[in-house]
Amino acid sequence: MTYRGVLSAPFIFDDTLTIVGNVSLRSLWPLLSFSGGYSPLQAPPETAVYGRPVVNLSLALNHHFSGLDPRGFRLTNVVLQVLVALVLAAIVRRTLRLDFFKSRFVSAADPLALAAALLWALHPLNTECVAYITQRCEVMMGLYYLLTLYLSQLYWSSPDRRARAVWLSLAIVVCQLGMFSKESMASVPAMVLLYERTFLAGSFRRALGSSWPLYVALALTWLPLAAFNLHGPRTPVAGFGLGVS
Repeated sequence: MTYRGVLSAPFIFDDTLTIVGNVSLRSLWPLLSFSGGYSPLQAPPETAVYGRPVVNLSLALNHHFSGLDPRGFRLTNVVLQVLVALVLAAIVRRTLRLDFFKSRFVSAADPLALAAALLWALHPLNTECVAYITQRCEVMMGLYYLLTLYLSQLYWSSPDRRARAVWLSLAIVVCQLGMFSKESMASVPAMVLLYERTFLAGSFRRALGSSWPLYVALALTWLPLAAFNLHGPRTPVAGFGLGVS
């Protein structure tokens, strides 16, 4: 109900370049072009999704099923927004049940987690991630960001080595998907470390000593991100084209 009024609104701002004029969305195959052309994983340089292949692929899927109907694109953004809220609630719930709080919030963990998720999902500032379709970069990055932290929680809490390997592998995949959604994802390895240091380990030394495979794996996802940004800013959308050194 909160977002119903914007579903049928026209494309706005960068949506014209990101979707309407984005030739890489016209076909789902091939995923990669080796002839210098554009594909679902290779957006044109003048778009906000250039170098963000995961987001561009999601837009190509929308275009395949609903053409240039804005409702399909915005409905997908709503679904993503709901998924982010659910993952946030799961993180808050697990956090409040940690020994760090000495059982003070165990009985209230569920309602507090729900309240935090609803507050985030319905906050007016976050409506931009739905109304402004190009901001799917932000909401997808946010989803992968929180999923990386949630999978790290499962990694820490699992006593079984095999299960820890599964959570670690999933965390790597999700983290890399986030890196290919928006560059803000680069801070997630540091955030995961801060979380463990604060709520579980009590010091950076203990956190690094007990979970070094996790941090090495997450840090390795910086390498493909760096490769995508070797040539500096791709478009002037962030003000880098205004002559500032």
